Amino acid sequence: MTGGKYHRSLIAAALVAALPLAAQQTPVFRAGTALVLVPFHVARDNSYVANLKAEDVILLEDGAPRSFTFFEFGGSAKRKTPVDLVLLFDYSCSLLQTGMFDPLVFKSGLLDGLDNVRLAVYGFGTELRRYCRPTRDMAVFDPALRALVQRRPVNPIKLELPPKRKGTPDTWLYEAVIGAARDAMPQPDVQSTVTFHTAPESVRESVVSQGSVMMMVFSDGIPTTTSVPEDAVIVCQRLGVPVYPVVLCYDVLLGQIKQVQETGRDRQGNLTDAANARMMELRATQRHIQDFARLGELTGGRSFDSPQLSLNVMRQILGFMVGQVRNQYLAGFVPEKPAGPQRQHKLEVRLVDKRLGKVLGGTRTVVH
Repeated sequence: MTGGKYHRSLIAAALVAALPLAAQQTPVFRAGTALVLVPFHVARDNSYVANLKAEDVILLEDGAPRSFTFFEFGGSAKRKTPVDLVLLFDYSCSLLQTGMFDPLVFKSGLLDGLDNVRLAVYGFGTELRRYCRPTRDMAVFDPALRALVQRRPVNPIKLELPPKRKGTPDTWLYEAVIGAARDAMPQPDVQSTVTFHTAPESVRESVVSQGSVMMMVFSDGIPTTTSVPEDAVIVCQRLGVPVYPVVLCYDVLLGQIKQVQETGRDRQGNLTDAANARMMELRATQRHIQDFARLGELTGGRSFDSPQLSLNVMRQILGFMVGQVRNQYLAGFVPEKPAGPQRQHKLEVRLVDKRLGKVLGGTRTVVH
């Protein structure tokens, strides 16, 4: 029942150990007649657990078990739910000019292994630009990614600072994550029809599901605003978009730290005042990067911060994303029409038998 490795330290030996998980806010969204989906993974002994059945899972609503009429495993041949993977790129890193982001790398690393996944391309500095909506067509994706590398000013989307935040031009990182998540929610043509074979007769009919969205963010993790990861987390969790930060150019920072440590010492071997001041600046930058990486755990995704991002590591990261899609579970239901005013409900997925593994994600808040 076990699937691919789930912890990012298992992707490559060069990947840095996971950062501590901060307190999480639960995602909130409003449900009308649409299907409410709660995504989650199950892991045991550093591996994903595959092929669980609906009867292995309990869905709690406000702490009490409730029925669910939809259950799907990403690795099943019967999976119908589409997945749109947003690729969001920071213009500020020189790695964009390398062959690491060649369209064929994403085709072979993602599209060839997942027939229900489409890719969308966005870039950002002080504003967000959409280079293509979700697609599997290389005639669309290829020129979109090449236009991104050339930073062509197409389809601009204005970014706004969260309340009480300030910023200067260049890298509006968390604002871009918010903007891309809002813009990338599935369009009508992305929807698929799902039939509930286990649902009661009253809902045993075709229901339109918007599918799911994941986001990979390629950035050096150094914003030029005072916004914090939690500003983006609130929106991404409400929209149900897990984020997968990929830290770029981390080797540059590590090289600068090493240089100060080796050349900034006096005859007694202590750092000089100037070296200490420089080290404080570099450590502050490193904390920004660590904050960026926290977006992964806080939104139900994972983060990747290899000291040096090579083409080989990039391929391993994309292979990991294939595993994320294939090992994702979805539990869902159509909310009953409330007798009174709508109110907020907390949803949580648990396993009937804890020995099956540990639930990753699986919490959400819905208003119905």
